[in-house]
Amino acid sequence: MGKFKISLFSLLLFLLCFSIGISRAIAADDAAEFTLEEITVTAAKQGEQNLQKVPLAMDVITGEDFAKNAKANVDDILSNLASVFINTNADGMRVSIRGITDTDPVYGGRKSSSPTVAMNVDGAYNSMNTSGQNLFDVERIEVLMGPQSTLYASNSPGGVVNIITASPKTDKYSASFSALYGNYNHSDLQAVLNAPIVKDKVAARLALNRTRENNFLDPYTDELSVKNDSARLKILWAATDDLDITLTGNYNKNGNRGEMSQQAAPFDKSSSSAWTTASNAQGSNNPLDQITKGGKADISWKTPVGNLTIVPSYSKSDSSGNQTGMVTIGPPGPPGTPGQIQVEGTWYSERKMEQKTAEARIASPADFESLQYVVGFFYYKSEYNTSDTYEGDLSSNDTWNKNNAEQKAIYGNVTYPLPFNDKLSVTAGYRKSWDYAHQIGYQPGRGNDETEMDVSNPDYKLGVQYDMTDQVMLYGSYTSSFRTDSMAMSNNIGVRPPEELKAYTVGAKTRMLNNRVQINASAYYYDYKNKFAQDSGSRGNFTQAELESHTFPSGATFYDGPSGTMVTIPDGTTYWQTIDQGRSNTLPDGSVVYSVDDGGFNGWGDSRTIGADVSLSWVPTSKDLVEFSLSYLDMEWTHLRFIYKYTDFFPDHNYDGRTAPNAPKFSMTASYEHKFDIGTYGILTPRVDMQHRTGFDLVFDQSDGMGYGHQEGYFLWNASLGFNSNSGMWSVNAVVRNITNYAVKKSYMADQQILMLGDPRTYTFTASIKF
Repeated sequence: MGKFKISLFSLLLFLLCFSIGISRAIAADDAAEFTLEEITVTAAKQGEQNLQKVPLAMDVITGEDFAKNAKANVDDILSNLASVFINTNADGMRVSIRGITDTDPVYGGRKSSSPTVAMNVDGAYNSMNTSGQNLFDVERIEVLMGPQSTLYASNSPGGVVNIITASPKTDKYSASFSALYGNYNHSDLQAVLNAPIVKDKVAARLALNRTRENNFLDPYTDELSVKNDSARLKILWAATDDLDITLTGNYNKNGNRGEMSQQAAPFDKSSSSAWTTASNAQGSNNPLDQITKGGKADISWKTPVGNLTIVPSYSKSDSSGNQTGMVTIGPPGPPGTPGQIQVEGTWYSERKMEQKTAEARIASPADFESLQYVVGFFYYKSEYNTSDTYEGDLSSNDTWNKNNAEQKAIYGNVTYPLPFNDKLSVTAGYRKSWDYAHQIGYQPGRGNDETEMDVSNPDYKLGVQYDMTDQVMLYGSYTSSFRTDSMAMSNNIGVRPPEELKAYTVGAKTRMLNNRVQINASAYYYDYKNKFAQDSGSRGNFTQAELESHTFPSGATFYDGPSGTMVTIPDGTTYWQTIDQGRSNTLPDGSVVYSVDDGGFNGWGDSRTIGADVSLSWVPTSKDLVEFSLSYLDMEWTHLRFIYKYTDFFPDHNYDGRTAPNAPKFSMTASYEHKFDIGTYGILTPRVDMQHRTGFDLVFDQSDGMGYGHQEGYFLWNASLGFNSNSGMWSVNAVVRNITNYAVKKSYMADQQILMLGDPRTYTFTASIKF
């Protein structure tokens, strides 16, 4: 509480000084015109539209914002949005919007499910959690809050993140180069060349990036945590005034397989020893690289009946190779489980993924005012194969897993301006999806595991938009979403029903004071059914005598995953008779224990969410910019019970009324920057920004009393100082992030007792030049 009061006092002092400075600046400012910039987006898939005219709760981060804040991945870039939190895990970054996040478990760094927030890069869906890492030459990022299923993929109840990279220009040559260096040996080199090949007809844009950074945690301070080499080539052919074709090729070499690396020993909310590495940390120095290659096409054709867009894409990722290191053998469970030992071994590790997407849509022309529409077809297919094959006596540790997913959908959205009031419009949307997911695999201690899902489901949208004035718009909507893919990726309890979300939203987008102030706000209610939940209290090791001394109650039933039916256990059956007796290990004292992993009857429940978001942008003078955002989130489980099969070992857990993980009640961001004219030299811009979140849990089970899975309320402070020449040719920028060096808990792997942490205090210096 003391830290909170100190941080709150610091914030109030900052706001007081800021108010005094602004008042003086307004008095001294001349009469020159200045307004907020207009931002165009493509989120509605109907060409470019003014952000303030799109009836969706959304935020936009521009490429200029990336440069001045030295940010290069989704976690860094979205940190200034109050309603967004990044839950980093061993398989990558998991974007959480309004408390909806992917909490599926991770085994050995493997991707275990598709994101709950869809990630699209230049219009192509990518389900890998590494897709938001190492961004460069980006024009903007559009963040859509809440389900957008009637326009985007069905497996995106949390929202959508659209990453739009810069496109070739056919009118002139241009080039740019930037170099960044910071502590922890952080270096980032970027080069971009834009070249018209046939003036006004054909152009190419080549973007290159190289990033290196050491791990933040001992004992890996001299080893690379981030090691990326990337290239992107775009070729634009403006075939006619109505037909444009853009071809894109991508190459990325991601060190350490793209696995997150800041894995620390667990500490409670009052501990100050935040930066100690866990003795069993994994993935901090993975020698294998992830190499991804891909290509896509973007065909845009203005036809008499509408604007036709066709976007096919393909990507292939491989991070396979031989590895040598310490291997844990023994019964599964938390590190230190009796009987577990570590030995040195060699194994071949395979991680391969192939993704194919295709979308075709036709949208009404921009000048077609009587009716606006977009109809389309979407297809996605992925194949993800993993295995670890050990040499010699360690072959009993072999694992393999195959995950396949396929989505097909037709969709349409229609907006109709009402004839009796040209300021009022209604929208209806529909999407029919056919989702298939299949998982099959084997893990020691867990046995064979197979799940198959084949679900066909509709999604709906009903909306209303009222343009009160040219600068004030009100909107409301009902949208639905469903999710299936998570069911196939990690299974202890068989097939479970699709996750279903119904979202009710009202909002307003406003500009005032001659476009100097922008206030956008929205309020929402979410009704979430069958949401996947993970509980960590259902695994243990027991002797044969213990297993034989417990019997099931008369009439006990359980869900049998392979058969997909409820099975009644015969009276008098002991626990010993129902477990896999091959999952055993001999302890040092000669006794034998058997692993029991109880998935129970269910791993899903229902929740409800009440929330509100508000954002403010204000240019009080031609040289000042103020930004602020606040998010309120009240998310709790209305029905969630873990009912176990082996009830004498694992008592039932009732989480009704509990707050869901990764759902802070309040989140807030604020920033201020001022431009100083330095005569004929250029403009000097200092900036300070703050992020605050109230306390929240990262996992359900806090029964250990240690507080490892709880993140206390915190403030983060960042500052930057940039200089831009008057010619616009060159710039320099210095940034310090996380000034107070606070360790933010990003996720907690309870079964391994490892925390994933946010970045410590970092310093960077960037120099850029444009031609």
